[in-house]
Amino acid sequence: MKIPDKYPKKFSTLIKYKRTGLMRTEERMHPYLELGFTEEDIDLLTEFIFDEEINALPYNKKNEGILFAPVHALLVLAKLEAKKPFGRLIRGLEFFGDDDDYYRSALIYYIKKVGKDFLPELTDYFLDSKKNVFNRMIMLEGVEKFILDAGNEHLKDAWEKTLVTYLENEDEQDDALNAFAIFALVDVSQAKHIGLIRSVFQNKPVDLWYDCDLEELEIRLGLRKERSTPRPVNQFGVPLGGWEDVSEPSTVDRKIGRNDPCPCGSGKKYKKCCMQ
Repeated sequence: MKIPDKYPKKFSTLIKYKRTGLMRTEERMHPYLELGFTEEDIDLLTEFIFDEEINALPYNKKNEGILFAPVHALLVLAKLEAKKPFGRLIRGLEFFGDDDDYYRSALIYYIKKVGKDFLPELTDYFLDSKKNVFNRMIMLEGVEKFILDAGNEHLKDAWEKTLVTYLENEDEQDDALNAFAIFALVDVSQAKHIGLIRSVFQNKPVDLWYDCDLEELEIRLGLRKERSTPRPVNQFGVPLGGWEDVSEPSTVDRKIGRNDPCPCGSGKKYKKCCMQ
């Protein structure tokens, strides 16, 4: 299928990309702006992303290119740092549903590019327990990306308060989201809130395999020298938090930071990908 006639010819290049460059690190993305997209295209790019005619197409090999083209369009908006469609793009999480990881990944990149101007909206979404838990993770991960890169103490302090507010909420019982929030808080404040973090580990469900357990975290923060209990192992016999006790050495470079892009090229953080 060709793109509808209302879209300029340069949109056709997005169809040719298919899945290539999606869910990858920034270095592996296509040079979208070299296609001639400018700020004048922002409204049409946004319309293209949510084009009902395109999104209603059945998935098959013939339609693969045009079905993934809207995700490439979102990455174009990110490259343009387009703020105007922010609200509609966030609402797109409901439009595309729970199983569209390509849109979610592109949205995280978009939030990284423009999120510093929308921190209140992003934190309100993250703190809304009525929202889909996976979408809340998108908000958390997107904010974390620009908070850690921006070097803005005001943004950092506001985000720290948001994470504390979340972790203090006794009604938040999702183990993965709790783990995500704990380590996001450590990233911006180190051991400052260790009392709260200990309480969450002890009183709420926390996904230990997201990163590590409380004892391992305390060792990292310099609050204890060694473990008092054995490290848990998963169903494959891999010890929590690392590979040094596995009979076959890991091929992953252990000098990679847990917040660095995973060397496998997935576009995810190392701690959420091959680190596990």
